[in-house]
Amino acid sequence: MWILDGPLAVGGLNDLIRARFDLRGTAYVLVWMGISVPVGWLFGVLVALADVVRPKRDAGSGARI
Repeated sequence: MWILDGPLAVGGLNDLIRARFDLRGTAYVLVWMGISVPVGWLFGVLVALADVVRPKRDAGSGARI
């Protein structure tokens, strides 16, 4: 699994995941879901916050993009 050898190798997180989970079959899928769902929520929240922070145009200015 490249993600375990790459980004999750920082801090020994990959060793912890390899020790706790048997990365075959259903367990492999569950580990990916356990990683992807929180990461997806994190990116969703960041996009929502970016939309809140983005400056708004005046409706009366008549400027076009």
